[in-house]
Amino acid sequence: MVSGSGIHFNNLDSNLLKRMQEAELFTRRFGSFSKTDYEVLMFTIFLDSLPAPLRDYDISIALGITESKVRNLRVKSQLMYPRKLEWAEELVKSIEHGYYDRTTGQITVTFEDPSIQNLMKNKIEESFGTVGQTLNIKQLVLPSGNSIKQFSG
Repeated sequence: MVSGSGIHFNNLDSNLLKRMQEAELFTRRFGSFSKTDYEVLMFTIFLDSLPAPLRDYDISIALGITESKVRNLRVKSQLMYPRKLEWAEELVKSIEHGYYDRTTGQITVTFEDPSIQNLMKNKIEESFGTVGQTLNIKQLVLPSGNSIKQFSG
């Protein structure tokens, strides 16, 4: 478990400066920066400064916010302050820990980062059609092998 005081940051000062300049906070947006904008900016700096990715639960404990707020902030952060998504590593990890249903031929995978999940869902839908979701919002159900053969021609 991680507490706010137990987190060690990498390059916090340079990450803060970079994102503040990117947000143009001290130029034309100073008076129009909303509370939500500040939250997204500070959350982005927090993520940038972590030495390794943390799970939503650990971030929620460290910041004292709900896991759903963490997921929303992750998406907003990626939209407002785009960073390169390490989707290949995340996909490998998700498949390694995924579940294969022999009866349906479907694979259920879990993505911690909703931006990567959205990216993967979009790529799979473009190539193979629909992707299912479970009641767990972090999970995707990949099409069966038969569906993939059907879409690939």
